[in-house]
Amino acid sequence: MVDRIRERAKIGKRHMVGFMEYYVTQVDGVDQTQWPCMRQPLPWRPESNVSPGKAVCKLVAYASSIGSVPRDIPLSSTALNPVGRSKKLGDLLISISTKSRKKLLTFNGDSEDWSSLSQQLGADAVKQFKKDYPQFDAKRMYAPSDYIARDPMYYGIGGGGGGGYGAEVYIDDTAVFGWGGGGGAGMTSNKTHTNLGGGGGGGANFCDGSGALNGLGLGTGTGTGSDTTSEGVEFSYYKQDKDASSNGDKENTYNATLIKLYSRNVQDLYDSLGSLIKKTANGFFYIEGGGGMGAGHEFFKQGGGEYDTYRLSTQAGFYFKYEFSSPRQSRGYLRVKNKGLAALYQNMGTIRIKATRAALAKCGGYDNYRCICDEEFSYVLKQAKTYLRRVPAYLSTNYCPKA
Repeated sequence: MVDRIRERAKIGKRHMVGFMEYYVTQVDGVDQTQWPCMRQPLPWRPESNVSPGKAVCKLVAYASSIGSVPRDIPLSSTALNPVGRSKKLGDLLISISTKSRKKLLTFNGDSEDWSSLSQQLGADAVKQFKKDYPQFDAKRMYAPSDYIARDPMYYGIGGGGGGGYGAEVYIDDTAVFGWGGGGGAGMTSNKTHTNLGGGGGGGANFCDGSGALNGLGLGTGTGTGSDTTSEGVEFSYYKQDKDASSNGDKENTYNATLIKLYSRNVQDLYDSLGSLIKKTANGFFYIEGGGGMGAGHEFFKQGGGEYDTYRLSTQAGFYFKYEFSSPRQSRGYLRVKNKGLAALYQNMGTIRIKATRAALAKCGGYDNYRCICDEEFSYVLKQAKTYLRRVPAYLSTNYCPKA
């Protein structure tokens, strides 16, 4: 991400310094397990050492990964790198914020550039699962091995996960541009049917403090079901500008005027960032943000109940900050960490666990997803406010479905 931004702004590597810190939730055997995905005991046979199947383990890995494996890092094998070169959330967000102006102008409802990239957030995970488990049938129970299939205590399995992140570009400690989003996938199977799905979305917008650019935003989302390759991309634009021919929310439609304006403003932003570093003795800007991921799977009891402990459960958070400055500018100040933001993401795994528990207690099952999503968002936002004086837009914006 930072390399793409640096290249877009035409800034050399010597102008950049930064760090990324990764925090794994403390192992407790319940919310953070230690069993490898491909070797673990069945909950009803603690002496066993079995696998829930390559398809489930790779689905979990893909769903909780933020981005695809960078092209300058060789893939050791497909089996060891389930994320591979597939397009992921990170690729979408990078594209939203760093695509060239020419490419941005092709972003429309039918463009291969935009729609396919967005659709792949959900479709890639589903396609890979079916490739790893070619006998997939929505009307039959998933059976990763003959051993498990013959076990009279096996009544089904469910697994999946998700990941996301957000970031903002700051000039003089004022946020001028931000982007964020999330994606995930999951599978649940019992004696009568198997459900498999994946989806995700991302967006970018100019933030308060950006003058004439304030109010312009661009977002996209997608979903994938078990019976279709893709349910399509939903677009959302937002614009507040007295000179614009179209104002307000525009959902599920392509607006060439807004895309052109957005692309021009993105280009102007990167030109300004480049000039700030190359032509200003004390010029600097920085990118700061964070995110998290979680994943797991569990076996079901007869009747659909869950066992007391998960076979696989993992959560993590991360915080990053990258600064760009003139070589003549002292970097001591720029290395200062946002301790509140770092502490928030250090505890994000635990916060998300508690948020989900609270949401399920109030809303019931995931068939009431709108309630679950709203409750989780409210809980996380409330916790974020205890760590931060100013909550970034990517944390304070509720992207839950409204209908």
